[in-house]
Amino acid sequence: MGNHRVEQIAVGQLRARQAQVVVGRSLLPQQPPHRHPHAGDDHYLFVSKLFTAAWGGIAVSFALFANLVENLIQATNILASIFYGVVLGLFLVAFFLKRIGGTAVFWAAAAAQLLVFALYFTLPISYLWYNVIGCAACVLFAVVLQPVVGPGVTTTVRPCNRSGRACSAPPR
Repeated sequence: MGNHRVEQIAVGQLRARQAQVVVGRSLLPQQPPHRHPHAGDDHYLFVSKLFTAAWGGIAVSFALFANLVENLIQATNILASIFYGVVLGLFLVAFFLKRIGGTAVFWAAAAAQLLVFALYFTLPISYLWYNVIGCAACVLFAVVLQPVVGPGVTTTVRPCNRSGRACSAPPR
């Protein structure tokens, strides 16, 4: 067996291990016994195969998408621009608009992401603009939706000791 064949086998085993790690991390929320108290090993084997197929589909979809652009860096930047604007909008709302509740932000992010998808498939603009559009839409939709969904549950963080540090223990 030549060195080239050994390298191919090693790379294949490494990629298989990477896929196992991704699937394993996807299955962690399924592991607590309160989710499926009577589930046996067969159930978790089936679910892990399902996640393996789903992640494989995502990887193949990205490979097909990357084939349509000039290089892998551009493909990564386009894909990131589609999602990162909305994520930035979520952070801006969380840090600067304290009166906006979680329900309004959730639906605002969903609407902003749908808007970015619609614009990506209909408008021929530079992909970098999707960051700006997604961020602005998320913040704007959250501000508009907050009066519609009403006030959420508010919590106040009280100092735990004289240093003013926040306390994680519930009040007595």
